[in-house]
Amino acid sequence: VAAGAPVVIMGDPTRLWVKVYIPEDLISQVTVDQQARIRVDGLDKDVPGRVRYIATSAEFTPRNIQTPEERATQTFAVKVSPDNTQISLYPGVAADVYFEQGKVDE
Repeated sequence: VAAGAPVVIMGDPTRLWVKVYIPEDLISQVTVDQQARIRVDGLDKDVPGRVRYIATSAEFTPRNIQTPEERATQTFAVKVSPDNTQISLYPGVAADVYFEQGKVDE
């Protein structure tokens, strides 16, 4: 193991969440404890979930957006947790989150 490299990463499989970024003009439509559906790559059904956290301040769109026009967009981070912790979900798997108002991609 290289110096400074992690040896073990520990996580609690009962406390999983998906972080999505909601545009500034849509954040007023999302509330804590709101129901959502999580669609995970590799699963044949949606996983029911709830909004657990909404950031109190805006930030710029995550750095994987390439154009300056897209980077200028203000967004709010929102964490959605699955209701059923018995479903096999893995950290780092791509997911989409669906709210009543529409779809927001991770």
